[in-house]
Amino acid sequence: MTRHRMTPARDVSQATYDRGYCKPPAHTKFAKGQSGNPNGRPKEKDKAKTLQETYPEPLKALLFEEAYRSVRVREGDKFVKKPVIQVVLRSLIAEAARGKYWSQRFVTQLLNRAEEMNHAAYSEQVNHAIEYKLITERIKNQVVQQGRKPPELYPDPDNIIFDNAGNILLKGPLTKQDKERDDWLRQVQLDLEEDIKWAEKELKKNPEDQSLRKEIEEERALVQQLRDCLPPLPDESSPSKSMPAPVRKGSSPRK
Repeated sequence: MTRHRMTPARDVSQATYDRGYCKPPAHTKFAKGQSGNPNGRPKEKDKAKTLQETYPEPLKALLFEEAYRSVRVREGDKFVKKPVIQVVLRSLIAEAARGKYWSQRFVTQLLNRAEEMNHAAYSEQVNHAIEYKLITERIKNQVVQQGRKPPELYPDPDNIIFDNAGNILLKGPLTKQDKERDDWLRQVQLDLEEDIKWAEKELKKNPEDQSLRKEIEEERALVQQLRDCLPPLPDESSPSKSMPAPVRKGSSPRK
């Protein structure tokens, strides 16, 4: 049998104050004129301020995050992941196609706004290109009239061309790094062309050499790829004519 320890009864008769409901002991009461919480109530964190510190534009950041979040949607017999905004637009356009007036109106306004933004961006690019071309051409002409060598400009104004439809065609390197890369690739192209000439001569001596024939075909394919990716030179119809004959360091082409 478990025995319970008996707590001695308190002598209530010696108390000098009233006790009972809503009458706590005197020693536990707050002193008059003294706050029970000297530090005050802790301030709540400003969520908007915290979000502002995390994202410079919090609403826009959250909007983009939710709009481009991937969700699983059903397409035919399978599920695929699509951005939320694509799912919303697809549903909206489907409603417009079914004849809902407000959906049709919203989609039309959205398309008009997108086309206006694209046109404004394109017009700005065209204006910048025209201004750049006019300024750089004037600088080059002034330098040539003074009998000096014209500076290297990237992109060169001669490489900025406007067609009849108003489109901008950029030919040639846009930066100095592009120029160095193009020059290196042209040198590689010339080296390959020299190798092909040497290999063709050797193949005439030994027409049964299939490995040499295969190597010629592979190098011709590489040369064609280089011709397709390299921009044409302004003063030459063929890029290979503007470069000096390749000189191999320490050896001649294939001995």
